[in-house]
Amino acid sequence: MKIKQQILVIDDDAMMRLLANHALAASGFDIAVADGALEGLARATEHRPALILLDVSMPDFDGFYVCRELRKAEETKDIPVIMLTALNDVKSIGMAYEAGATDFVVKPINWQILVQRVKYVLRANAAFSALQTSQAQLEHAQKLAHIGHWEWDLENDSLHGSAEAYRIFGVNVGRSVNSSHILGAIPAKDMDAITRNMRLLVKSGVGYSIAHEIKRPSGEIRIVQQQAEVFSRNGERVRQIIGTVRDITAEKQTEEHIRRLAFFDSLTGLPNRRMFHERVVRALTTAERNHSPFAVLFLDLDRFKRINDTLGHSSGDAFLREIAQRLRTLVRSSDVVASANINQDDDIIARLGGDEFTLLITDFRNTLDIAKVDLVEHIAGILRAAGLAPNRLELEITEGVVMHNEEKSIDTMNQLKQLGIGLSMDDFGVGYSSLSHLTRFPIDRLKIDQ
Repeated sequence: MKIKQQILVIDDDAMMRLLANHALAASGFDIAVADGALEGLARATEHRPALILLDVSMPDFDGFYVCRELRKAEETKDIPVIMLTALNDVKSIGMAYEAGATDFVVKPINWQILVQRVKYVLRANAAFSALQTSQAQLEHAQKLAHIGHWEWDLENDSLHGSAEAYRIFGVNVGRSVNSSHILGAIPAKDMDAITRNMRLLVKSGVGYSIAHEIKRPSGEIRIVQQQAEVFSRNGERVRQIIGTVRDITAEKQTEEHIRRLAFFDSLTGLPNRRMFHERVVRALTTAERNHSPFAVLFLDLDRFKRINDTLGHSSGDAFLREIAQRLRTLVRSSDVVASANINQDDDIIARLGGDEFTLLITDFRNTLDIAKVDLVEHIAGILRAAGLAPNRLELEITEGVVMHNEEKSIDTMNQLKQLGIGLSMDDFGVGYSSLSHLTRFPIDRLKIDQ
């Protein structure tokens, strides 16, 4: 059974109340009446009718006062009000609308026409309420999804956005803003891409989607995904751009965390074996394409197991973290990359696992020619900075590297020996040299390849 909509009639004239009751009840409405302003306010708050018919002239308070009071109260502020009056002047009509009236009817009343106006006002109010509900639901959904929408009027450079769009940019809701408020929040490093896409959008109508940073008035940095397209009718010139903005800061932070778990060593914070492998594969491809060699340096900590066995694993972990930090400090900054982007060509220091570290140098112009870099001075500097006695260090050199330029290799090895550094040769017997060469090399140990 359909519930009847209630109409509250507030009028001190008993005959008017009777006529209104008769006309409206015949059209299927439920009628409530009040004979004065105060009783009308009380009944409106209690019953919350669908519509109020309100007389202007009453003995206690006039209808303008009642209408203003209705609009102040949360319970009655959205109830449509049709004011009834014998006053047929512009001033009275203006006062009615200023007080918050929805419509205005002049006496004597044609009741059939009034019924139709009541129905029209109720339909319009229902549509408005549905729009408000839909807008509230949209704003709630946008808030949950961290997405807002905006409209930019190019002719007067005014911007209007949803509550969530304002929140994302850190602007007070309802504040009048223009393009400078939004563009001013974009850092210089992202501005070129934004400007380029905007110009293409206005010129050719090609929409864009781009992720970039913004800086809120508070100084907080957020990452947003912004999409935009032109809004025009019948081929007219572009007058308005509409778009959406979504706060993707949390997503980017999660992605970065996942990348770090996948490509970085949790103990030292250095790139891990997987990252190193990906970078080496990329370096090999680049070297083959550009005929540009690269270098890989391997560092193994002798007798590290003794630290774990005697002092415990927590001390061993602390030692590895210290080694990682010293490697970061001692190797020039251009050789170290903390980014999780495997598609970069920068050099990196990595921890392969256990006590094994490695360094990939991609801009090394002649990898096999040791004399091309000031290796001796560099190693001496590392020893001084680390406070390590030279005789505590042993360098391992492969036979292939030595035999590439035998004379320069021997000269470099002699300089290292003069510092007091121990030398060992690895992979001996792969075919590059014979035993007769060993007498020329100032090595302390020989590791024979099996």
